[in-house]
Order: sequence, then structure tokens, then C-alpha cells
Amino acid sequence: MLPALNEVSKSQANPTQATLDECQQLLDYANTYQNVSVRYRASAMILNVETDAAYLVLPKAKSRLAGYYYMGYNRQAQTTRSVNGAILVECKTIGHVVASAAEAETAGSVP
Repeated sequence: MLPALNEVSKSQANPTQATLDECQQLLDYANTYQNVSVRYRASAMILNVETDAAYLVLPKAKSRLAGYYYMGYNRQAQTTRSVNGAILVECKTIGHVVASAAEAETAGSVP
């Protein structure tokens, strides 16, 4: 839902019918999935971080970054991978123009 909220917030100054349609779709999604919960499980308390960036996907040569921070098991000690609930989920627009995809990835790895 964070990318959708981000897109709607960017178009609030000059709303169009498409903005209204995006808001309606977001509200429909929230209404459909009302009983969402986060489940935490015991683990070896290892922080896992997965980040990604999308280069030049927004208007005015802007990029987007996302990060998913969660507690998980030690991958060397466990044969199965189990993921706990998210500690932090980040999705935002990089405020400045980056010169390359590598630079967008670097901007995305900083919390």
C-alpha cells in the first residue's frame, strides 16, 4: 500500500480522474483485506535487510527506493528459512536526481 499512497500524495496538488480512481482502488484494497495481522516467531535474533531501488521510474527523473527489515534465523544454522514479521518497511521517492541505477541502489541502502 505504501507505493500507492506515495503516488496519490504526489498528485494531490493537481488531482484528476485518475487520482480519484487510484484512491478508490486503494480504499477497495483496504476494505477487502481488513483482518491483516503480523506474526512474530522466536528466532536467533538476526536482523535481515533487503533493499531495492527503481531507477528513473517517476516523473521529473526521480527514482524510488524500498527496504524491508525483519528478524530471521541464522541461514548457516538452519536448513529452512522462516521470516518473522517486518520491523520496518520503507518505500519512498528519492528526493534528488541520481546519475545511475547504482547510485539509486546506494541511496536505497541507507535507512
